[in-house]
Amino acid sequence: MTGTKKILLAAPDADSRSLLRNIFHDNTALYEAGSSFSALMFLQRNPDTALVVLQIPLRSSDSLETLIYIRLSPWLINIPIVALAASEDEKSRLRIQKLGATEILPWPTPPEQLQQRIASLLQALPPQTGELPGSLAHQMYTLSQSASCGICVYELLPNHTIETIFFNQAYARLCGRTTAEYAALVTNGTALKRTIYTEDQPLFQKMIESMTTSFQPVCKTIRLQGKDDSIRNISLTAKAYAKFDGHILFHTISLNLSSPASSASSLSHRALGDNAFDPLTDIYNRETFSQETTRMLNEHPGREYMLVLWNIDRFKVVNDLFGTPVGDNILVQTAAHLRDQLLGIGTFGRLEADSFAFCLPADLFDLDRMLKEQIRLCSGFGIQYNLMMHTGLYLTRDPHIGVSQMCDRARMALSTVKGNYIQRYAYYNEDMRQTMLTEQQILNDMHRALAEKEFVIFLQPIYSLNFDKPISAEVLVRWQHPQLGLLPPSQFIPLFERNRFISEVDRYIWELTCKYIARRQQEQQAPLPFSVNVSRENLASPTLADELLALIRKYQIKPFLLRLEISESAYIENPIQLIRTARHLQEVGFKILLDDFGSGYSSLKMLKDIPLDILKIDMNFLEDIEQSSRAAAILLGVIQIAQRLNIVTIAEGVETKFQLDFLRTTGCDNIQGYYYAKPMPVEKFDQFMVNPPRML
Repeated sequence: MTGTKKILLAAPDADSRSLLRNIFHDNTALYEAGSSFSALMFLQRNPDTALVVLQIPLRSSDSLETLIYIRLSPWLINIPIVALAASEDEKSRLRIQKLGATEILPWPTPPEQLQQRIASLLQALPPQTGELPGSLAHQMYTLSQSASCGICVYELLPNHTIETIFFNQAYARLCGRTTAEYAALVTNGTALKRTIYTEDQPLFQKMIESMTTSFQPVCKTIRLQGKDDSIRNISLTAKAYAKFDGHILFHTISLNLSSPASSASSLSHRALGDNAFDPLTDIYNRETFSQETTRMLNEHPGREYMLVLWNIDRFKVVNDLFGTPVGDNILVQTAAHLRDQLLGIGTFGRLEADSFAFCLPADLFDLDRMLKEQIRLCSGFGIQYNLMMHTGLYLTRDPHIGVSQMCDRARMALSTVKGNYIQRYAYYNEDMRQTMLTEQQILNDMHRALAEKEFVIFLQPIYSLNFDKPISAEVLVRWQHPQLGLLPPSQFIPLFERNRFISEVDRYIWELTCKYIARRQQEQQAPLPFSVNVSRENLASPTLADELLALIRKYQIKPFLLRLEISESAYIENPIQLIRTARHLQEVGFKILLDDFGSGYSSLKMLKDIPLDILKIDMNFLEDIEQSSRAAAILLGVIQIAQRLNIVTIAEGVETKFQLDFLRTTGCDNIQGYYYAKPMPVEKFDQFMVNPPRML
């Protein structure tokens, strides 16, 4: 058998693992796991595993959960799984097949037969790319093991009957039964009828049936009925994940028990209708939140209220790293937290994506308590990632302002602290309103500005410390606005990034730059590379390399003259996409620069992963070197690491003679900053390059 592909032997029994180890002794890429948790942890670290051999002893819930969670992962859904089943019962084997096993063999199996079957499966596998993601949403497994969370898999039969295929001990406990008691209900076909409250059974049926076409996760509050007829509310998240002979399997995680007040939520559903609620979190949607908040304010016209907007910082990264089900779980938990904390004293809802709003009497609002609750909530999501919430606050003093506008003002306040890891909240003030009006004018004018060529390029020289002369330049955009004057990029680029207009501006600047490089060639000026920014939006485009190649062919310039700057934030948001794109661009001849290293979430892992030619070190590293020996040591260390990786360095933001002299001692290759030259229009740059100043 080949030893080049990884095989995981997942067997809870040590003797079985020993026997399997002897069968596959000639395979050098053999790994073992003794529990569901350790198997999933291995797959998280090794998503390029070629095949899983999974032993399923009699009455084993743990091994079946391993099978389910592998099939739930979008990254592992197609990995072959050979199930070694101790049971010879046909119904048990059929259940294992339905849950996702590629092949089922009896255990124990003759060694020769098992070797031949594994070899055949490995030979049929497609070549591995080596570019699989390095993370897996294993937190779902942790959830399924907690006391208040369970997992159940249902099958929707052609006659619309819902049949239970699998459940774990935690799920039975949530239904008020022991494992044996719930198994008996499953056997006689009464599990759902006896455990789901009678009035909610149609809702559950509708939830399952609606996913036969959408295949989107659904979250609902369902009432469960115990064997003592007690009623409890529980949040269920269901997902359709597999088809078997035309039947559809549904995986359901019982995320948490709802508070007793959740019964009021059921009453609200009946009063307002399902369309008034967010389908995932089961709290008010944007429209209903606005309506109910308006009603509350109108009923108490003399009372001040605090409208609060929550946003989960960099939530998209959570979905990318851990998967949508984990992200959905975080949203559901956040909604449940608001429900538990606020029901009865205010309104709350999910506005969109990861934005939540609530409104309550101002005299009942406790900012310190809210901030502490946010920290507690974020630390309880169960993922190995530092999540943070930012908050915008608006005090409702003006009764004539609509709730939608109040939310806009709270969002304005939130935008001033978004991404700030020290200040996590902000109150709205009128200065923000003026800023909003200016931003709105910018957004209204952007298409006209592009059509009328109001965006212009400024150039900032980059000096070589070895030769003390300009060896390249960075291209920066300015907006020559007819009413507002010359606008720096800080006033419009963040807006364009949010509404994706940045991709159009990028392309316009690339073309201006190529045209300028072509003009310099025609005038027989010395070749000088120019670096342009590539936004995150364009980095995600599959046609990026083709567009850039078409541009340089159009203007008959070499790829090395057009350098491409990417920001470290693009790596944080989508590392796999950025690495793939950067590698492709390098292969066709472009030089890749990583901009602003040190400005945000820089890590040495970025230097290891991203195929870089040039590293631009942000001025933040330079700010404290005169007072801090540690800052100087860190900067020196980064430069030395870059040298060992054969990466050229540029220190940007150099403004003082002290900084320049220090950088000369570090081995830094190039510098950029006001000490040499500010960004300047093309005409002034041409004059500057005739006799550039020297700073020796």
